[in-house]
Amino acid sequence: MTDVDADFDRLYRANYRGLVALGASMCGDVDLARSLAQDTMIRAYESREDVLSHPEPLAWLRRVMHNTTVDHLRRTGAEQRAVTRLASRPSERCDAVADPTGSWFDLVHTLTPQQRAVATLFYAHDLSVTTIAETLALSEGTVKSTLSKARKRMRRALENGEPS
Repeated sequence: MTDVDADFDRLYRANYRGLVALGASMCGDVDLARSLAQDTMIRAYESREDVLSHPEPLAWLRRVMHNTTVDHLRRTGAEQRAVTRLASRPSERCDAVADPTGSWFDLVHTLTPQQRAVATLFYAHDLSVTTIAETLALSEGTVKSTLSKARKRMRRALENGEPS
């Protein structure tokens, strides 16, 4: 084990529980907080030399944990609102797996090819932004902005009654 890895191991052991506590207090779910804390520590490990040389490594960890939790809460809130909207319009409900001729496919085909790929991987295959970025050889920021644009475009299409 290198010195950097040993230092990171100490950082992990000293701060993991605190990150879980921070996440749990923000989202109210300890299991979710553990998952988000793991995501935070993975990001920290990927940048371990920078994190360990940061003047306040714990502040770095807390900021990333906070941002990761907020991102998750925003995404799930947007998804819940979308589900509620779609459920209130039975004729526009979609089930990508069960009905390849249904409104999901009509709706997805209003998107650009990149938006279509990102939206399908995110919603139909339940992949994370990180996994989509790796799969499509895009940055995570590009995946997030593409997903945001796809949501807006699908929302407009639903409001205008475009997909059948």
